[in-house]
Amino acid sequence: MARRPKASVLDLVDTASNVGLNAAQLRRQAKLSRELEDVRRQHEIGTQVTLQAIGGLYDLHLANGHKLTELASKLDVLSNISWKINSYFDRQEQRQEFIGIMRFYIHSTNRSLDEIDGYSEDYPEYALLEVNKILKFIKEKDVRVEHFQQVSVDEMRYAQELLDRVYETKKSLLERM
Repeated sequence: MARRPKASVLDLVDTASNVGLNAAQLRRQAKLSRELEDVRRQHEIGTQVTLQAIGGLYDLHLANGHKLTELASKLDVLSNISWKINSYFDRQEQRQEFIGIMRFYIHSTNRSLDEIDGYSEDYPEYALLEVNKILKFIKEKDVRVEHFQQVSVDEMRYAQELLDRVYETKKSLLERM
């Protein structure tokens, strides 16, 4: 049988250095393994924190959506109120315009009656025709004293005086003829 060769000192040193290197590599591997485990744990913790933050953002987004819906509802209410206010001012403006037209009509009708009075002695038939035109217009335009009730008593008095004057002028002309 063959004998095993004797180990030399170099072989022993080589074996010892291999064992030392293997031990150093094992320590490095253990250290790297711990570091990788620490990185994995840190990554897991970071992921949990990120997921919690995303959950918080989701809750915030839902709350924001709810508030936006509530705000839209309040804006609708304000819009309706605004339209009602606008409508009120439009009605007031139309009313003021109507009263202005009526004032002008009273003024111009009084002037027309003054002219009619000027030629009614000589031309009573024509004067009656003109007074009837005025009465027709009064009925068509619904000229009434009540239209001035919210303006002033003086305005109501002027309107009543005009109506009385028109009817009196017609009565007077009919009596003359």
